[in-house]
Amino acid sequence: MQKKWLSLWIILAGAFVAVISSAGTLYAQTNADWTEPFPPFKIAGNLYYVGSKGLANYLITTPQGHILINSDLEENV
Repeated sequence: MQKKWLSLWIILAGAFVAVISSAGTLYAQTNADWTEPFPPFKIAGNLYYVGSKGLANYLITTPQGHILINSDLEENV
């Protein structure tokens, strides 16, 4: 009997986590600041801010290639 309750608890906890995770994704898609363009600017040396108005992304440029840090939403990359 205890095994059934444990299994049920694990299933409910997993469902709760799935709902909370998808709710965060839906909110991200409706927050206009997260996709509103913001002009890129040089921070220092080879480090640039290339994020949106509400989310920060950074670009490091090197002769070997570029590194994008903290890429967030697909529409911003």
